[in-house]
Amino acid sequence: MNSPEANGEGSAPAKSPRLARLLSELGFDEGWRRSVLMVLLVLVLTLIIIPKGHLLTPAYAPGDVARRDVKSSRDLLVPDEGLTAKKRIEAEVAVPVLYDLDPQTGAAIAARL
Repeated sequence: MNSPEANGEGSAPAKSPRLARLLSELGFDEGWRRSVLMVLLVLVLTLIIIPKGHLLTPAYAPGDVARRDVKSSRDLLVPDEGLTAKKRIEAEVAVPVLYDLDPQTGAAIAARL
């Protein structure tokens, strides 16, 4: 009944003294395994999350046909001059007239003073 499993010692694998001494000389404590596993997990999840083909975007020349969709790295504005002019005219027509300009009003007020 004095087996290692009965004493609770059999749950962890035995370390070689050379490996333990080497790890202690290099400054690795028991928490290094967690750190290494965390870094590996982050790298694996990063590779899973990043869409394929977006790490290296091929250089296209004008006239080339893209092999897959290419996402722009910045906003692009392509104005439609005809539609813009039409919308401006519609906006001018939609504004109600609030004032009626009479250029003689200033002169009439000045004459009364």
